Amino acid sequence: MEKKEDAKNPGLKNKIVFKSQKMYLGMPDKPFVIVVFFGVFGAGVIWKLLGFYVGTFFVLCYAALLLLPIARIHRDDPEAWRVWIKNFASPAFLTARFTRNTNKVVKVLKNGKIITMREFKGL
Repeated sequence: MEKKEDAKNPGLKNKIVFKSQKMYLGMPDKPFVIVVFFGVFGAGVIWKLLGFYVGTFFVLCYAALLLLPIARIHRDDPEAWRVWIKNFASPAFLTARFTRNTNKVVKVLKNGKIITMREFKGL
């Protein structure tokens, strides 16, 4: 009887929630490709400006600067990059959020002395 209920109601079917993700050096494949792209471009610029021998040290530092934070972020949550993308795309990312503060005090300068606006107005 339960199988007929499952067939009628698609919400009761098991769905794949987590899919396996390809990981490279502790990062999901898509962020890894982006990091490699920036790494290759940066390495080319560094080698062009500093030469091969001196630039190699800085290229290794640059690679560590790119790879280590991304690998650390995705160590526990391989889908973390999707959250960042959704956050940047949300309209709330660029809007200002204000909290309601009823204790606003405006201070003014009168005769070289800082006083509150109430004192200035004589209230």
